[in-house]
Parts: sequence; structure tokens; C-alpha cells
Amino acid sequence: MRIIGLDAARSLAIVLAMSSHVYVEAGLQPHVPDQLSQIMRLAFQIATPTFILLFGTMLEVIYQPRWTSTAARRQVAGHLVSRALQCWALYAISIFALFLSHDQYSLRFSIGTMLFMGNSPYTEILKFYAVVLALASVLLWLRARLGLWPLVVAALAYHAAWPLLTALPDAHHDLGAPLAVGRLIMFATGFGGLQLAGPSILHGLTLVVAGQCLGQHPSLPGRLLAQGAGGLAGMGDPAAAGDLRDELGLRPGGAPVAGGRDGPRPSETAHRPHGTGPPEPDLAPPARRLSAISPSWRRWAASGSGPAAGLRAR
Repeated sequence: MRIIGLDAARSLAIVLAMSSHVYVEAGLQPHVPDQLSQIMRLAFQIATPTFILLFGTMLEVIYQPRWTSTAARRQVAGHLVSRALQCWALYAISIFALFLSHDQYSLRFSIGTMLFMGNSPYTEILKFYAVVLALASVLLWLRARLGLWPLVVAALAYHAAWPLLTALPDAHHDLGAPLAVGRLIMFATGFGGLQLAGPSILHGLTLVVAGQCLGQHPSLPGRLLAQGAGGLAGMGDPAAAGDLRDELGLRPGGAPVAGGRDGPRPSETAHRPHGTGPPEPDLAPPARRLSAISPSWRRWAASGSGPAAGLRAR
């Protein structure tokens, strides 16, 4: 089972991104009326923010619940760093392909681009993912220590300070820094006079925080509960789905298991008269364990339609 809304948003972002590349490479702009062209360009520009919002949602839905013990945090951090290295490797391969096929990609420029000091036409989102995935553990740590609201305030403060930040001297044009250094600063901060082909780190992180806020919506954890955490496996992380199933006390098919990962309780193994059948599973302890993960779970567990009620309905 999958979370249909997230899959639909991801599919839409992929279609828009690929359509944008085709639109440019095929030279369709001269053949499209100006008004329609402006609408199409606006639609194409939705793709990258959508990808970043979904990334923040996945952090909140999949990885934040696993950010518990020291061993679990190390496992999550190692997994995120591994994904970051994969994204960088794919980005480097794409730059190497451009080096082989385009004369304007010199060896020096290609190496600098692999080190985030240049721009490429189509794979800048991989460069962004490589950095943000490496920083995701820090974001999860701050999220666990401070909560979500301080991150929201910091993101809003960054946008509110944008007029002041853009008034700062440009590293390349005003301070005389090398072009490669100016591009690196532009990629990290988002402000400066140089061209940037993809999202900057600080701008993108504000969208990641917005995605984390979306991940707090009750419909997401509620649907994961109703589907026995199958949606996590469908989003590409079976390990996270297994952890959540264990935490909830669910079998792979979605049926509740009495006792969850802690095993059966004494009250469940007590003598029962013949023919009375298995006991009604005690679902309150898994809900209480889950409520320690996130405030939204606590609010949901306290309501009449919370996790225990949703599981009993099955």
C-alpha cells in the first residue's frame, strides 16, 4: 500500500521536470504563444519545490520516528549519508558525461562542477540532494531537541531578512573572490550576482522545513496506521516500515499483534475457558509508545479516533 497523495505529487513533479527539459531541448518556445509559454514556464518551475517539499515530508514521516536511541540515530545518520554519497556519485557521472560530449566542459570546469563550484543544465537537484541528505541528521537532531516551531521561525526569518542579505557585497563582483568560490557561496546561500541553475542550500532548507510541517498532518500518520505501515515500504524504505510495524504491534498484513515487539503480556497468556477464543489485543501500550515519538501522535492517541481506535476497527 502506498500514500496516494505523495505518489501523485511526486509523479507530477517528475512529469513537469522532464517536460521542462524537452521544452528547452526541442526548441519549442518560438512555436508557443507568449501567454501560454509563460503559463508553461510557471508550471515547470513547480517541479523542484515539489521535490524538496516531499523530501521534508519523508524526513518527518519516515526518519523522525526512528530518531530515538543512540544506536537508532547512528543507523539513520549512516543511511542518510549513504544516500548523500549516492546522489553525489550520480551527479559526478552526469558531469563526466557532459565532459565527454560537450566541448565547453573542460576538465578543470568539470572537476570544479563536481565540487559544487559550477552549474550543469539538468542535474542540479542531485547536487542539492547530496548536500541536504548529508545535513539531514543535523536537521533531525535539531527537530528532536527543539521541536518543529523553532525551525519554522528560522525559515521564516531567513525569508524576512532577504532584502538585507541581498544588499550584502557580492563575493565575486564586489570582493574579488574567484568565480568558482562565488558560485560555491551562491549555491550555499542563494544570494549574489551569479547565475544559479538549481536551488540553493538555505532556500531549499526552508522548503524542507515546510515539508516537515506537511508531514505533521494527521492524515499521514493515520493512513500509515490504517495500512499497517505498508506505505513506508511502498516509498522505498522497508526497514523503516518494519520498525513502525514492530512499534505498533502489526503483522505484515496489517493485523494487530498482541504485545507488539515486547511479546505477549501476562494478562494475555492467562488461563481462559475453552472456546472463548483469543483475547482482544491490548493496543493502548503501542499507542503510548508511539505517542512518545511525536506530539501529533499524542494528540491523535488521546482522541476517540486515534491509533488504538483505528487498529481496533480492523
